Amino acid sequence: MAYCLNPNCNHPENPQNAGVCQNCGKPLTELLRGRYRVLKPLGRGGMGRTYLTVDEDKLRSFCVIKQFSPQIQTTGERRDKSVQKSTDLFYQEAMRLHELGEHPQIPTLLAYFEHQEQLYLVQQLIRGPTLWQELRHQGAFSEKQIRDILEQLLPVLGYIHGYKVVHRDIKPTNIIRRKQDKTLVLIDFGIAKQLTATGMARVGTKIGTEGYAPIEQIRSGRAYPASDLYSLGVTCIHLLTGLSPDELFDPLTGNWLWRETLKEQEIVISDRLGQILDKLLKDIVSDRYQSAQAVIADMNPVPSPPNVIVPEGYLIPPPAVQDWHCVHTLHHHSGKIQDLAIHPQGNLLASSSEDKTLCLWRMSGQKLEKVSLLSTLTGHEASVGAVAIHPEGELLVSGSHDKRILFWRLPESIDKQIVHTQPILVLNDHRDWVNTLVFSPSGSLLASGSNDKTVRVRQLAVTPDGEWEQLLLLTLTSHTDAVNALAFSADGRWLASGGEDRVVKVWNVETGTLHLNLPRHAQRINALAFSPRNRILASGSDDGTIRIWDSLKGHQIRTLTEHGDSIFGLVFSPDGQVLLSSSRDRTIKIWDLENWKSISTLDDHSWWVRAIALSQDGLTLVTGSGDATIKIWRWM
Repeated sequence: MAYCLNPNCNHPENPQNAGVCQNCGKPLTELLRGRYRVLKPLGRGGMGRTYLTVDEDKLRSFCVIKQFSPQIQTTGERRDKSVQKSTDLFYQEAMRLHELGEHPQIPTLLAYFEHQEQLYLVQQLIRGPTLWQELRHQGAFSEKQIRDILEQLLPVLGYIHGYKVVHRDIKPTNIIRRKQDKTLVLIDFGIAKQLTATGMARVGTKIGTEGYAPIEQIRSGRAYPASDLYSLGVTCIHLLTGLSPDELFDPLTGNWLWRETLKEQEIVISDRLGQILDKLLKDIVSDRYQSAQAVIADMNPVPSPPNVIVPEGYLIPPPAVQDWHCVHTLHHHSGKIQDLAIHPQGNLLASSSEDKTLCLWRMSGQKLEKVSLLSTLTGHEASVGAVAIHPEGELLVSGSHDKRILFWRLPESIDKQIVHTQPILVLNDHRDWVNTLVFSPSGSLLASGSNDKTVRVRQLAVTPDGEWEQLLLLTLTSHTDAVNALAFSADGRWLASGGEDRVVKVWNVETGTLHLNLPRHAQRINALAFSPRNRILASGSDDGTIRIWDSLKGHQIRTLTEHGDSIFGLVFSPDGQVLLSSSRDRTIKIWDLENWKSISTLDDHSWWVRAIALSQDGLTLVTGSGDATIKIWRWM
């Protein structure tokens, strides 16, 4: 497809071989400046259009071209002078942008030129999502993420302000997280102007985005370094609350309502960050921070050294610190570990693998001094993706890529060597892989999720002669792709499901109805976990984030982002105060949910950590990896 570059053309799309625009009649330009081929428009503003282009002279590399159309209202000689003045100003700005582009967080200016009375900038293409796109995909940002934004962008603003340039249009859509290294890049400098000693040289040029731009830009067109800092502050509260500036500002009182919004969302941030945001958002320019360096100083104050007097010859011993310690590594499986389950008594471990087997492990000793293989179960014909143990410890269920769910009877005591090596019940009503299995807390229900896009909920019962029976109660069919994860709430009333369609669904188990859909993750969902103490739900995704939800109201509470890759497993501690997560980045992270921070990272595995299980007393952690090993950890 060919595109008309006439800025006044309302329908610029044309057939590939057209010589003139079929809408406005203007000649079509095949290659700008003989080398830049326009591929598609990226956006349009009051000053022109932005295009994705390919540089035919530079190994067909992609770049961005910004077209500027001087808005001249006069005619005759005065118009000619105005056009020349605008062109001169454009070239001055282009030279300044070329200097700024030497910074790694500002797009490089590749070229600038004039063509058919239009002005063009050619800039480096930055690949990655904008912060606005991240907000849509992941929900509101955490305090840690907001601090990271400030820490990354404040030095950039300090850099451009040092060149006497003000950006004037800082907002989430103008900040890109570069795909290759996750660094934030500030884009759209096309409207930046040179500063004079008293502000913008051309007063009255109202450039910026309403809601993000401070009052001095809106009223008079003046802009200062403090103006950019104001816009950065508005960007932060937008991302922190998930609400637009219009929703956060009360025009009757002239006050920002972001603190009240966080209180309604039951989100707490530190006093220091709150004070910094308040000062960034001051209405009067002189009341704000005057430089990026001043904000950085407030974010990282230098503490006064403590006055500690230690008697001569006296050594203060370090305090004893409890942490997770790996006490065993198990090597029996020959394929990737897929899932794990710990017996309610904490003395039996079940593991499933790509090698088509299930293993039962005996764990004994007060500190698990001894772990031994009790039995290997071989009833499946393909990778065993899911395993679960009944809350009363009498039953093991497994789900496989062979589309079947197998029921296995567990020994009454692990001291007995007699283990039933044949399944006591086989279910084969799923039409594709069985990916996940979970018992309700009472043990009366079993839920299964499959690649066939369904969730099946079964009622379980034991006959007088000790045989297990099941009855299919519900088949939930709202997902549009494979179901990878399931979780029951602590009271058994709610069931959460998630998978390839990136949506977390919360179901009312009693009625079989869909309670709510939570906003999509950016990529597929692999893990879900309910807190044992409240309605908090955690979801983990291939997008590398863990989202914390209020499962009844449906709003997002936090996003945890310290993992470097896909989240595979989630489990809450028995008291609900700690969340443990496993990831493709080869680590297990321990999260303090009071402060929403990672307090420990376990990195002993040599490959991704798919499976994770925690004992009922919270003292034994088991993790399984793509390297076919299982590690057993003790809190001590």
